[in-house]
Amino acid sequence: MTATEFNIVKVLMKHKGKVVTHRMLMNEIWGSNSVEHTHYLRVYVGAVRKKLKIDETTPEIISTEAGVGYRLLDLD
Repeated sequence: MTATEFNIVKVLMKHKGKVVTHRMLMNEIWGSNSVEHTHYLRVYVGAVRKKLKIDETTPEIISTEAGVGYRLLDLD
């Protein structure tokens, strides 16, 4: 996992079960000058999902909240 991917997971874990907005993630990962470039975020979240998926039976643990952001699901 790259440092950027790890930082995304870290931010999502800090807010586990809650929606983390695109703006909030962009600000925490790349700083306030990058909050409008969400296409980078989609690419990185996609890579994180692939790396966390063990096989096809493994549930997705990062859900997309369309137009808002992402949520790390609480699978306990």
